Amino acid sequence: MIQNNIANIKDMSPLDLDEYLRRENKGWLSSEGRQRRISKLALLGELGNYFSVDDYITLLSYNGSADELVLPDIFLCLEGLQNSKDALYRVHKLVLNKHMKYIGSRALFSNNLREIVLNEGLLYIYDKAMQCQKLDRLIIPSTLLLLGRYSLWKTFNDGAKLYVNSDQIGLLDVLSALDSLSGRLEVIFKEHRKKEILEDWSELESEHARMLAELNSVLEGRSELAREDDRMIAQLHTVPLKVRTLKNITLKFE
Repeated sequence: MIQNNIANIKDMSPLDLDEYLRRENKGWLSSEGRQRRISKLALLGELGNYFSVDDYITLLSYNGSADELVLPDIFLCLEGLQNSKDALYRVHKLVLNKHMKYIGSRALFSNNLREIVLNEGLLYIYDKAMQCQKLDRLIIPSTLLLLGRYSLWKTFNDGAKLYVNSDQIGLLDVLSALDSLSGRLEVIFKEHRKKEILEDWSELESEHARMLAELNSVLEGRSELAREDDRMIAQLHTVPLKVRTLKNITLKFE
C-alpha cells in the first residue's frame, strides 16, 4: 500500500515517483473500465480536448471551452496547464478526477482559476505547482503526503480559507508552501492536531525572537564582528519570510 511507503515517497525523485505510481496503479491504468471511458470520450469528440503523450496518463493541456472543468477519470498525473490560448485560460473551476495522484511543478500556473477541488487519493503537490490563482477556499485532502515549497504561492485572495485535512502536512509545510503570504488567510487543521500545531507555532515565533536578539547583539559590535554580522543576516533571510507569512495567518481547529 502507498500509505505504508511515506518515507520512501519523500525520498523519491519526480521520475522515480512517476514510475512508482504507474506501477502501483497498473491495474487501473489498463482496466477495461478506463479504456471504455477513453473510447467514449473519443466517440463524443471530446478526447481531443485533453492533450497527453502517454495514453492519457498525464494531462498536459486542455483545449476545450468549459468554464467549469470536471476531469474525466482517466488521468493519473497533472502537468503544465499554464495560461495560454491552448491551455486552461477559460476555466474558472477545476475538479480533479478521483485517481489523480500528483500535481506537477507549474501545473496550475498563471491562469484564471477561482476554484480548485482536489481529490481524495491525491498524494503529492510539487514545488511551485499552483501559483497566481484567485482562490477563496482550498481543501487539502486527507491522503496528501507532500506539499511542495512555494506550491501555494500567490494562490489565495485576501481572507481566504485553507483546510488541511491531511495529518502528514504540518505548519512548517504550509508556511513553506505559502512562503511570503501577503494577504490574510485562515488555516484550519483538524481538532486532534491542535497541541502539535500550536507548539510548532510557538517554537517558530521563539526562534525568530532569538535570532533577532542575536542579530541586534551582533550589530552593536559591527566593527569587530563584520563577518559574524553577515552570517547572521544571511541566516535570517530564511526565517522572516516564514514569520511574515505566519503573521498573516489565523489558525483554527475543527
